Amino acid sequence: AMEEHADAIAEAVRWCICEGELIQAMGRGRGVNRTAATLLEIDLLTDVVLPVTLDALVPWSDLRPTRRDLMALTGIVLENAADMAACFPELWPTREAAKKDGQR
Repeated sequence: AMEEHADAIAEAVRWCICEGELIQAMGRGRGVNRTAATLLEIDLLTDVVLPVTLDALVPWSDLRPTRRDLMALTGIVLENAADMAACFPELWPTREAAKKDGQR
């Protein structure tokens, strides 16, 4: 369900702040300056309905980073389950949890 304010002026302001800023953000990539060699791909991670045409709609479950992705974002990638649990207890509370995650 789309959010909409009952008052027309308040709705115009709300739209500019919400939908309008998302549309403006798409333009920041300067797609008009791109060529076939420098294509622009825009990924919008939102549930806001926008007046744009999509090439693909991908569910968040297909994009959600794994624990290993989150570990890699820190600049470190460990392979040993005990080390993973010791260094990243918020991701793997135990060695067994890290080992099981590696088996999935």
